[in-house]
Amino acid sequence: MNFESSRENAGLISRLEKTVASGKISHAYLIEASPSFDKRRFAKNFIKGILCPDGRGENCGKCSICRKVDHDSHEDVFFIEKAGLSVKDEMIEKLQEKLKIRPFGSRNIAVIDDSDTMTPRAQNRLLKTLEEPPGDSVIFLLCDNMENLAQTVRSRCVRFRINSLNGELKSSTKKNREKAQAIAELSLKGGGFYEMCAVLGMKNSISKTDGTELLDSIQEVYRNMIIDRGNEISLLKDEDAYDFIHSAESAKRQINEGVKADYAVRRFLLDICR
Repeated sequence: MNFESSRENAGLISRLEKTVASGKISHAYLIEASPSFDKRRFAKNFIKGILCPDGRGENCGKCSICRKVDHDSHEDVFFIEKAGLSVKDEMIEKLQEKLKIRPFGSRNIAVIDDSDTMTPRAQNRLLKTLEEPPGDSVIFLLCDNMENLAQTVRSRCVRFRINSLNGELKSSTKKNREKAQAIAELSLKGGGFYEMCAVLGMKNSISKTDGTELLDSIQEVYRNMIIDRGNEISLLKDEDAYDFIHSAESAKRQINEGVKADYAVRRFLLDICR
C-alpha cells in the first residue's frame, strides 16, 4: 500500500500490507499515534487498500474509489469526530444505523477520530457493534492515547501504535520532543522539580498549544519506555510510567478546561517528582 515509508513504522506497514493482500481483515482496528501524526490519512491508505478494485490489496490512488476515500466522499465510508470535548453517545448511535444499511460496494467502513474522547455511554454503545459487527463492516478507532478507552473496547480491536515520522514534525514539535526526552531521563535519575523547570524554560509562559504538545510528547516517551525494553530509560518501573502517563493526561484535560498551561505543566512536574 502507499503508506509513508519510515524506519520507525516499517514493521507495522509490512504487517498491514500482508493483512490486506491476504484478505484477512479484522472487524476493528485501534490506531494510536501522537497528535502531530495524521492518523486519518494513515487510516485512509489502509481503507483504500481494502476497497481498491485492483484486487491485489494495493491502493492505486487513481481509481474512483481511491479518489472518493481521499476526499471523504465514499458512500460506504463514514467519518465521525468529537463535538466539543468528546465523541458522544448519539453520534455512535447514528453511526450504528449507517453501518446496518447495505453497502453500495463490498462493505461499510467507519472511522471514529478522537475515539479516546468517547463518553462512557458512547463506549458502551459501541461495544455492542464491536461484539457483533453488521456484515463485513470494519471500524477504525483513531486516538492519541488508547489508555483512555475501556479495556473491553480495546480488547475487541487489533491495536497498533504508530511512531511519528520525525522528518515530518514541525520545529516546535521537535523541540518539545527533546524536552520530553530530557524530562523522562531526569525522572529516571531522580531529578528534582526545579531542575525539570529549568529544562523546560519555565521562566517564560507556555502557550496552550505548546503545553498540550509537550505533554503529548511526554506521554509518548513514557509509552515507548514500556514498549522498548532495550532502551535504558525503560529501567523505570512500568507502574510508575503508567502513573506519569495518566498525570500528563490529567494536565492536558486541565488545559482544555481553561487552566493555564504553565500551571498544569508545573502540577504535572510536581506529580512525577514525588
